[in-house]
Amino acid sequence: MSDQPATSLSLLIRARDGEDRAWDRLVEIYGPLVFEQCRRKGFREEDAKEITQDIFLAVSQGLPNFRRDRPDDSFLHWIRKIASRKIIDRIRRDAGMAQGTGGSSAHMRIHQVPDSISEDDWNPDDLKRMAYERALMLMQQDFQERTWQAFWLSVVEGKPTAEVSETLNMKPGTVRNARFKVQRRLIEELGDLLE
Repeated sequence: MSDQPATSLSLLIRARDGEDRAWDRLVEIYGPLVFEQCRRKGFREEDAKEITQDIFLAVSQGLPNFRRDRPDDSFLHWIRKIASRKIIDRIRRDAGMAQGTGGSSAHMRIHQVPDSISEDDWNPDDLKRMAYERALMLMQQDFQERTWQAFWLSVVEGKPTAEVSETLNMKPGTVRNARFKVQRRLIEELGDLLE
């Protein structure tokens, strides 16, 4: 899917340009992933929701400055950095550091707050997989059932076109066309967001 770089940033560009639907799609895909990371850090559901909102506020404010100057400058990496900073800020705030408390208990809390969140906490492969699955789930509603089944069977399950054609009682060309339609849409909408 990465062979069409001209369209790979279209969703980000549309979100940056203020298109509500594009922004909604970004939040629909990445919001649950960010929320889950907050929950894994031990935050209660209400706090995790609040932190997720803070993270996406920072993302929306920073989106005009997001650049892909290097191969490893992915949107996923960028949002992970923002989320890590916001989570650490919240841990510090909750530890009482924001009020500037003193004493030995405050000193102990200071040393318990991490300066960063480990890459292991944000496994890029797991996050990419979850984002991809989430994007597919959201996109499924945009296609007719048979088109989606043809795509799913041939791409996700890796079945040969002839087998999918027989299973769905479709012509092989129709199966290939359905697969192409969904893949093209994934590239146009999501591009490098999932790479």
